[in-house]
Amino acid sequence: MLNKGFRIKEVSFDKDEVKRFASAAGISTALARVLMLRGINDENKYEGFISGEPMLDPFLLLDMEKGARRVLSAVEKGENILIFGDYDADGVTSVALLYLYLESLGARVSYYIPSRLTEGYGMNISAIEEAKKSGVTLLVTVDTGITAVAEIEYAAELGIDVVVTDHHECQELLPEAAVALIDPKRQENSMSLTEYAGVGVALKLASAVEALKCGDSELASLKIIEEYADIAAIGTVADIMSLTGENRFIVKRGIEKISSGSCRGGITALLDASQKKGQKNVTAKSIAFTIAPRINAAGRMGDAVTALKLLLCHEPYECEALAGELCRLNIQRQSEETGIMSSILSGEGLQGFEKDRVIVLGSEGWHHGVIGIVCSKILDYYKKPVILLSYEDDMAKGSCRSVEGFNIVKALEHCAEHLERFGGHDLAAGVTLKKEKVEAFRRAINEYAETLPEIYEDGGEWADIRLSGAEATLPLALELKKLEPYGKDNPEPVFVLEDCKVMSVVPLSMGKHTKLILKSEGICLEGLLFSKNAERMGLEAGQTVTVLFTLEINEFMGKRNLSLNIKDLCFEGEYGRWLLSDSDREYAKFICGGDCGDLSIKPPCRDDFVRLYGLLKTEAGYEGENLSYRRMSAGIYGATYFEIRTMLDVFSEAGLLKLSLADDYGAHVALIKASKKADIEATPTFIRLKEKSKE
Repeated sequence: MLNKGFRIKEVSFDKDEVKRFASAAGISTALARVLMLRGINDENKYEGFISGEPMLDPFLLLDMEKGARRVLSAVEKGENILIFGDYDADGVTSVALLYLYLESLGARVSYYIPSRLTEGYGMNISAIEEAKKSGVTLLVTVDTGITAVAEIEYAAELGIDVVVTDHHECQELLPEAAVALIDPKRQENSMSLTEYAGVGVALKLASAVEALKCGDSELASLKIIEEYADIAAIGTVADIMSLTGENRFIVKRGIEKISSGSCRGGITALLDASQKKGQKNVTAKSIAFTIAPRINAAGRMGDAVTALKLLLCHEPYECEALAGELCRLNIQRQSEETGIMSSILSGEGLQGFEKDRVIVLGSEGWHHGVIGIVCSKILDYYKKPVILLSYEDDMAKGSCRSVEGFNIVKALEHCAEHLERFGGHDLAAGVTLKKEKVEAFRRAINEYAETLPEIYEDGGEWADIRLSGAEATLPLALELKKLEPYGKDNPEPVFVLEDCKVMSVVPLSMGKHTKLILKSEGICLEGLLFSKNAERMGLEAGQTVTVLFTLEINEFMGKRNLSLNIKDLCFEGEYGRWLLSDSDREYAKFICGGDCGDLSIKPPCRDDFVRLYGLLKTEAGYEGENLSYRRMSAGIYGATYFEIRTMLDVFSEAGLLKLSLADDYGAHVALIKASKKADIEATPTFIRLKEKSKE
């Protein structure tokens, strides 16, 4: 039976209906079941999804006609146009797309991207003053501007018209001094799709200007997407926009251009420099994990204009040099990120705030360019909103990341009295405040979070459907490629294969990864566990496991092979990963400070503490050792996940051991020689256990 640690979306579809749909669409019943879960249940919907929805009329966006006419007028009159963008991948691609298009019209156009490190996000007065000195009469914002009320008023006073194109959340006060405010998030907007990236809105503006020139919106949109889909796809994927509807059409066409080599020379050079030379099977994942991070690295670690120049470049040697510089900056970014992560997860950086509903942490020396990435990783670890702040002089600047159901921008609006500025999306935002107000801000945002329904997420893995061993085949993996590009709202299908016999366990890269040979219904399958150590998981040949996985195709010397990319597994008849069991849910909510509902909390007894410490002394000692929770549970008569985790926390707080690399499978444990007798009953976790047990 399936361990209750995995949740499956599959429902009891009528078998005849599944067969009818599969036959009519010419697909397997496994793919039919996946599609039916996503509301695609007949051949017409399937064909519409596969081909992609056509581009919508750009003039459906509020203020688009006013904005497009002002831009076209400036081009025809030879006015100086400045494109003002942002320093992330979405912002850089937005600037590149609009600059290339206006340049193709013969416009007198320039660009400006502020420095993340010295200017921060958004428009600023000094940049507007420089624009005035340069004779700029029209300023077009991309991926920014919707909250720049004072700056746009100042530009208007100087005689500079401003057309705003943005996609961020609108605040109550809009910059009415602008000639046009083009943002799909405006409440009165009539668009059905509001999930354009900044580059998507820039693309719509270019389509609208082209439509005014040729008189046909549909032809104009097709022309613009054919010319700039490679750039638009990068920004859309990088900003994690919904890959459904029109965005799916944009990204799919962009990936086709990049894969065929008909994209910008700078993009090809970046793939080559990233050791992806000649790559033909570019996917949304390739963009998200190879192209986008390197474009982002320019703005994070240096000057975003380096990445912009790459996208605008035509000279091969210059493209190669710029791509190499972006790769170097990305390595530097990774190093900074690792340092911050280590300082936080060592325990020193958390200072007990991990139990807050919203984690707010700050420090001197944290590189402002990378804390947004670290924010996302801390969120993944604790499954709750995270705000990281970098202190510089008397100011704190930072990034916010949130979970579904907790709109971080609305939370920041509630705490506006403590902030200098903020803005962003419901799940990601930037914030600036005075250092002296950080503590008050932390209290305020957590008080706000307490007024909302429980925001803790289980964080468990969802699978689409169960597969049999006979269904997990190379033809199915090839068939699934029709559903790409994968991303937000169109995730890669995840499957469950039950009761597999582990035939062999092979450590890879000195134990960093693990290869498994599994046998199911007489069929042998190869699977890979990335960043998972078999010894630490307690994984051995001969065990029976249930695996959660995606299907991958490996190509070597012209031959294709199937591989299971194993995302998680659980053991037969044992706790395994315990994910979403009552015990795990208790621990997660307990550590997050949330209400554990009707789940009873029973503190471990004294004998359990003694037995666990004895086991740790024997198997870990003072040198330390990786121990799975399975092993610790079995060593003290089947203690639950909750009991093991809380006892380890108590020992750690009492100064009896050091925990590191803790995850859902196990931890590295090293005992500490105590200088005096430890009082475990005085530790915060033990006290809270006793309090909760009385509730």
